[in-house]
Amino acid sequence: LGASSTQIYFTHVHNHHRYFRSKRDWSSYLHLNKKTGLLRILNYLKQSFLTILKERPQELKKAQNQKLNQTIQLERRVLSLFILVSAVINWKALLFLIFPSWFFGLIFMFVANLLNHDHCALDSEHQHSRSFTGSFENWLFFNNGFHWAHHQNMKTHWVNLPLVHQKNFSKNPQQEVSQT
Repeated sequence: LGASSTQIYFTHVHNHHRYFRSKRDWSSYLHLNKKTGLLRILNYLKQSFLTILKERPQELKKAQNQKLNQTIQLERRVLSLFILVSAVINWKALLFLIFPSWFFGLIFMFVANLLNHDHCALDSEHQHSRSFTGSFENWLFFNNGFHWAHHQNMKTHWVNLPLVHQKNFSKNPQQEVSQT
């Protein structure tokens, strides 16, 4: 994605999982206006990216986790080295293949998050996020469609999310599920 994986992990775990039911979530849709469709998505992308760029450095400082910050710095150096070496070896591939895939990968990650949470009942125990149970989609995206199960226990390995979903969904039939 062209970003430090530890930064993405920090954003996901430290912020999104802690605050996803509130405006304190940097990727929350709650701050969006009434726009719909593509305008809503574009507004969400802009607002989320800007919020993360502003808030994450401050939260990383507050965390005062030396190992975390060292890991991020190391990953940034490796990423910078990769970019430099790639530019020397084949700048066209870097410019036309790698950079666009990073850009669209980040956008896709954010849009998927919006689709998993937008207009859900965040105060509900079972309807705070959507689950998409299509087998092809979940094979392609490492069972990210089982988002409710993921939020119930973010440490559950992605391979086990369908089982967690099935076990809990049979108990809670009112949970919203989309089959694709």
